[in-house]
Amino acid sequence: MLGRVAGKSGKLAGSVMVLDGYTGFTPIQLQLLERILPLCETMYVTVTMDDRLDPYRPGSPHHLFHLSRETVSKLCKLAGAAGSQIEETWVKENGRFSANKPMAFLERNLFRFRKEVYTEEQQAVHIRESRNPAREMEETALMIRRLMREEGYRCRDFAVITGDMETYADHAARAFDKFDIPCFIDQKKSVFMNPFVEFLRSAVDMLLENYSYESVFRLLRCGLLDLPCRDMDRLENYVLGMGIRGFRKWQEEWVLHYRGEKPEEVPEIDRIRQQLMDTLAPFTEQMKTRKGTVRERVLAFYEFITACGIQEKLDRSGKEFAKENAMDRAKEYEQIYPMVMDLFDKMTEVLGEEKVSLREFKELLEAGLSEVKIGIIPPSSDQVLVGDMERTRLKDIRVLFFVGVNDGKIPREDAAGKILSDLNREDLKASSVALAPTYRENLYTQRFYLYLNMTKPSDKLYLSYSRADDGGEPMTQSFLIGAVRKLFPALVLERPFEDAVWDVENPKSALAYLAWGFKEILEREPSLLWKELFPGTRSRMPGNRPWRIWWKELSASILRMRLEEVWQERSMAPPWRTAPPVWNCLPSVPVPILWRTVWN
Repeated sequence: MLGRVAGKSGKLAGSVMVLDGYTGFTPIQLQLLERILPLCETMYVTVTMDDRLDPYRPGSPHHLFHLSRETVSKLCKLAGAAGSQIEETWVKENGRFSANKPMAFLERNLFRFRKEVYTEEQQAVHIRESRNPAREMEETALMIRRLMREEGYRCRDFAVITGDMETYADHAARAFDKFDIPCFIDQKKSVFMNPFVEFLRSAVDMLLENYSYESVFRLLRCGLLDLPCRDMDRLENYVLGMGIRGFRKWQEEWVLHYRGEKPEEVPEIDRIRQQLMDTLAPFTEQMKTRKGTVRERVLAFYEFITACGIQEKLDRSGKEFAKENAMDRAKEYEQIYPMVMDLFDKMTEVLGEEKVSLREFKELLEAGLSEVKIGIIPPSSDQVLVGDMERTRLKDIRVLFFVGVNDGKIPREDAAGKILSDLNREDLKASSVALAPTYRENLYTQRFYLYLNMTKPSDKLYLSYSRADDGGEPMTQSFLIGAVRKLFPALVLERPFEDAVWDVENPKSALAYLAWGFKEILEREPSLLWKELFPGTRSRMPGNRPWRIWWKELSASILRMRLEEVWQERSMAPPWRTAPPVWNCLPSVPVPILWRTVWN
């Protein structure tokens, strides 16, 4: 579309265009560049390339900069077809690595055939081993917080990347929240938890289950049908009390009352039912045909959505989220309606006259919605960026944490099934047919992305891997760990989890460590760190109300645990189980008594 109207643009005519950060161009992008190139006065394209190589000489796919050479070759063909002159400029200075010899060495030697060894002492490249992904992300958050405190870094100076966002995204969100570090998770979100998508899915399920209690109120709980919560609760109580089920029962007038229900309230409940059915009945009648076409069912859904005013409600909710500064939710609500409408358009275009049952339509809808992902723009600039090693674009970062450097994640395994084998793809590629890359080509591409990401930070690079997954199954380190250790043989493997000081980096984590210690001291001697932390916590209580409340509740729970053990030893029931008022005074027990009770 853009290529067809590019010639009508006044901005493109005689413009200077800069394309930066591209590792290559798809066939569609090349077609667009073919239309735009003659319109521009000058077009600059940046390409990552080793200055010791010839960019115009085609290389083997296993060479590190093969993608860059391919890009140069394609751009040269475009320029030749457009009659444009080609000029090249090499940026050979170290730039951001001018004062960082280890990182400059890494950039010049990573994934090269003739690589050297860095023998000097350095503090730029680190390798860390962790117990599991959850602990790995906590250690990463702790290190970021420590670097911010001791070396004056800002949140925006850090980035965390991984090859397994499905595993690490949730761990990252919890770890950064625990240590009060603002972060942005650069991940396309599934839309299944969005109220509009749940509204669509529950509407189909309601028809398939013939207005069962669960399906009807699942639809109502989405909050998109203009039914107040009080009316919804009254309706639900009546449906449960009378055992109403089925579309026919919902169409009939409700005049009876169940035991405990006031007869004069039944007409009001019936009015709520009638208001609801005025919206649901036309949709149900259109959708209940045994074999309707996809076009007919999509049209019925669209009319139902329009009748409910879904677009206006989503816009209103998005504006409310924006006022509350919840920009990620605001962007989600802004994007979801056009995406669903685009899915309906595609279903109609591809399968419009195909006759399908309601269950088959549900499967089509579910399959389409599963592929809809929402990308969110970072709402703030001063945040730690957490993202995928291929999708996330890093810019002006000083410290990079590369987590999950385990075998099977780096390089990433290709689990998707393909119709054509790699051999078929190579034969077709020889015939100038553009296809998706083979498994081997994907490996080479991933290696190039690894190189780009690992050379992005200007100050420090941290690589980390886990000894086991979240389920406790052992995992091995990726080949990348060995490759980096060969370049830096003096590297010492770091194991932060062996040092308990990491657990008391901020007040929230210190309180968690103290609470964990209270549980352990009933069985063994506490650590020296815990003994130092205990009186320090007490000294902060008088002037800090949240700490005082937390201490009171913790003291009460620990004292209760100890007293329960004493009563069990005497084969007697604790008094608070029969006399709750006695327990109410326990939190006021002085701390020294608690200390002696714990140790005695």
